[in-house]
Amino acid sequence: MWDSAPTASREPAAVSGFRSVGDAARELLLRIPLSGATFDLAPRRNRTHGGARNRADRTSEGLSLHQCERIAAAALAAFATGTALNRFVTIHWGLAGISDARGAWATGRFIKLASDWCRTRGAPFLWLWVRENGASQGGHVHMLLYVPPDHSRAFAAMQRGWLRRVTGRPYRRGVIKTRPIGGSLRAAETVPEHYRTNLANVAEYMLKGAMLDAAEVIGLGRRESSEVVIGKRAGWCQKLVSKSRSVTVRNSI
Repeated sequence: MWDSAPTASREPAAVSGFRSVGDAARELLLRIPLSGATFDLAPRRNRTHGGARNRADRTSEGLSLHQCERIAAAALAAFATGTALNRFVTIHWGLAGISDARGAWATGRFIKLASDWCRTRGAPFLWLWVRENGASQGGHVHMLLYVPPDHSRAFAAMQRGWLRRVTGRPYRRGVIKTRPIGGSLRAAETVPEHYRTNLANVAEYMLKGAMLDAAEVIGLGRRESSEVVIGKRAGWCQKLVSKSRSVTVRNSI
């Protein structure tokens, strides 16, 4: 487990296992009240899936401020509308034999398989993701997902099969890691402040690869280079765009 249950004698626990990137960033989600001026999640130029379109010739060295804003707003929108992102997933595409040039494609394919599975069961599914690269870890993606708790066990059992379909290879140990946010898939309902603290920690971890100018605006005390990523670096689903239109945030990030 990456965190422990809150107790009456202390503040809600941070998600252990994540490196702190500064107090200001740690309050990224906590400091934003869910009331006030509308914060529009809709991507620029009328795009509906976040970030730039995936192209083989597109590279980036970090998350832009626009992407950082949208990631935080998407997480807030899900929380505020009763479908809080409850699962943190990391997939190590490099370990699975997927090159960085195909990382965005592989991520999209995994999301499509998961989405189709949920749809056939009448289960809502929300997602956002950030890709990173590194000399030691290779290409990998961090995802925040919402899967209804009643479907969670069956969903988890399907993940390795989806990976085999994406990679065309047998599953390799360590390719995928998944944990609930706040220690429980229902934490947003049962201990909302604890959940929100943990969500803030996960969000700041996902934003650690922000470009220097974006990191300064957000208040990241530490940032880590994820090296060059080929293709789309971040994305979120259309349903989160729609949800954001009913959510108001007092200040932009």
